[in-house]
Amino acid sequence: MEHVTAVLALLFAADPAWESSVNAYRAARQAEIAADDGWLVVEGLYWLNQTANRAGTDPSFEIILPRGPKSLGLFEFRGRVTFRADSGADVRLNGLPVKAVELKSDGAGKPDILESGPLRMYVIKRGERYGIRLRDLESERRKKFTGLKWYALNAGYRIQAKWVADAKIIPIDNMIGQVENRETPGYAVFTWKGKEFRMVPILDGKKLQFVFKDQTSGKGTYPAARFLYAAEPKDGVIELDFNKAVNPPCAFTPYATCPLPPPSNRLTFAVEAGERNFQY
Repeated sequence: MEHVTAVLALLFAADPAWESSVNAYRAARQAEIAADDGWLVVEGLYWLNQTANRAGTDPSFEIILPRGPKSLGLFEFRGRVTFRADSGADVRLNGLPVKAVELKSDGAGKPDILESGPLRMYVIKRGERYGIRLRDLESERRKKFTGLKWYALNAGYRIQAKWVADAKIIPIDNMIGQVENRETPGYAVFTWKGKEFRMVPILDGKKLQFVFKDQTSGKGTYPAARFLYAAEPKDGVIELDFNKAVNPPCAFTPYATCPLPPPSNRLTFAVEAGERNFQY
């Protein structure tokens, strides 16, 4: 019986259909970044105290808004997050007027979204911490956005790797100094110039997300990491198309809490493919 190697690193030749699909992916990615719920409009992150957290443009408040009334309302956190709007404040919850409400965080799926003029606020949960993330639809970041920068398409970075099922929980560091336990269903194995590499994905919803660094990190690509999303493996093979590698949210706003790459995903070669470092 022919020996089955543990490594698959077959490189696909470029073809028009593939090039068209990658270009469409990149166009959708750019539209997503600049959308009303994209990362260019994220203009604040406020970790909640176990007391009252006042929101408004008053610089003495715990949650300082870039525009709107001096005092908009009050967030309270006592095991759950509630919001009470000030009298006369125009605040809406998921599009409907609201005065007082308990807010669902992103830890429970899609969060509740408070709206006030161009501002959007919602609760995020990271470990045991709860915070208010702020979007400003009139963000200067979005106004100055001139488009994403990409490496030229290179079919050599379209790798067919062997998939090894190995479901478990692994620790993942993030940008705010926390360690989160994340689920991984297995790992991908491939060779690059004769050397074997293993990359471990984490689950982002139902998507396989590879958080990785390489020798371009900080030298043309975002220093901390990039993300690569992959389709479900088929017949023991998973495609790693680095032409679709993208910057993490932290490349676009300082108010994100991005995961960092596990040791196995710190590649010792340059991945000159995918999204380059972002500049306004």
